[in-house]
Amino acid sequence: MKNLWRKLILLLGIVILVDSFLFKFLIWNLPNESAWSTNFFFGYEYHWRELKRKNFQKPLVLILGSSIAAYSFHTEELQKALLEQGFDVEVEILSYAGMTPVDTVLLSKKILLLNPKIIIYPINFIDFRIHREMVFRTPENLNWKKDFLLKDTLNYSEAPQSRYSYPLEAVLEFYPILPIDRTAEYLLAELFGMYRYRDLYYENLKLLYQHRFGKNISYHGYCGVQIPEGIDSLGWTGRKFSFLVKNYMKQEGFYVQIVPEILKKGSLTIEFYSSKGQLLQKEIFSSHGWKKIQLQSEIPEGEMVQAVLSDIWFAYEASGDRLDFHRDEMGVRLQQTFGLEFPRVSLQYVREPRKEDYRYENMNEEEYKEYFFYRLLSFPEHRPGIVYFSNIWESKKWTNTQNFEPNPHYEYLLRWKEILKPTQTKMLLINNPENPITLNLYKNSNWYQTQIQFLKQIESEKIKFYDIAELLKPQDFSDYHHLTFPAMLRMNVVYSSMILKELE
Repeated sequence: MKNLWRKLILLLGIVILVDSFLFKFLIWNLPNESAWSTNFFFGYEYHWRELKRKNFQKPLVLILGSSIAAYSFHTEELQKALLEQGFDVEVEILSYAGMTPVDTVLLSKKILLLNPKIIIYPINFIDFRIHREMVFRTPENLNWKKDFLLKDTLNYSEAPQSRYSYPLEAVLEFYPILPIDRTAEYLLAELFGMYRYRDLYYENLKLLYQHRFGKNISYHGYCGVQIPEGIDSLGWTGRKFSFLVKNYMKQEGFYVQIVPEILKKGSLTIEFYSSKGQLLQKEIFSSHGWKKIQLQSEIPEGEMVQAVLSDIWFAYEASGDRLDFHRDEMGVRLQQTFGLEFPRVSLQYVREPRKEDYRYENMNEEEYKEYFFYRLLSFPEHRPGIVYFSNIWESKKWTNTQNFEPNPHYEYLLRWKEILKPTQTKMLLINNPENPITLNLYKNSNWYQTQIQFLKQIESEKIKFYDIAELLKPQDFSDYHHLTFPAMLRMNVVYSSMILKELE
């Protein structure tokens, strides 16, 4: 019997060692070749480990938060702006979509291990999950309790980060309200990396395989070379796209995706012209799918070539996963790493301009408003994916009928006062800009004004609160709260002035 137990203990030890090596060490030391704001839970975990290993020689300005943070800050440009004012600092982002104040508090020990001088924490309506609170706090549900919202926050389908990023912390914090099966799940995740990260490491491994052995045609976010005429975040060109010729394009070729919609009038012709306007090559396609193009050998490497399509298509006329409610001219889709000999790494927080960022630059407010409702709220019967946007819209109106009562996310945000008290770290808590179209739904309500007063109470010796919710115009937003690329760059002046006050 003793021998059996020894064997079982030895086997368990071996399993834990192998698991720790493969899933707590190795996968975090393989290259991260995800595009900006994709595979974001993996990206957060990966980048936190990168920063932990980094020996910062300069003060660290750490930007924390949900996608609000990722869409609002350009770290390289902000770092340059601060340097121009005489402050040489490191600027980094730790963010993932849907990060709530509950998340930040449970991650606070890991965050403070990086010893940031200043934490920048932009927040918005969406971060407090009011749209979920609206679901629970109804006249029919008189027994609504805040525990419901916490449990919802920890729900795997709603918040998988609780298992990825802080399973042990979740158990220690919430064991009184956690069911036994959820407690066991978190403890198992803390012990075994394969279970904890099973939905993360596969995506990165698949990406690495695609980049080295595949065609780079299965992806969500484009991370190839910039296209002068513009390219969207999913890799779709317009009628024209230019690029520098690389040898692999002549030796191995590259792939473009052709959709059925662009073939409605007949075959698609793609003509390649030199920088002097000379026709170099012509390709004709009569069927859809990913098609290989091999540039002719006499086209010199480094030549700037422009491809011109004989037709375009529109996503609102498409079917299946190509259906989308915008009016951009669409051409062909390029491979994820188009134009690169080797994939780029560590792009998780490197935002680059995309076609959709410039849709609204030349629109007046009425044109933008029409487009806003068309793209985000129209035809809900055909678009199950916009339920989320509809819920947020309704929840903003719903607050007009409510008295502000801080839900758990507000209460956890308040805990940062105590967390920072024994440290040398300061925090800039920012009520970030919101699209005036949605802000106007509730900004004059008692709920909103009381919420602002609550946020002001978080100010302390270590925390400074800024309210800049009304700073920008509608055209600066791609939706309710995400900034376009040009608006993000313009906001550098605002954010850098806030940071300078703390550095001086």
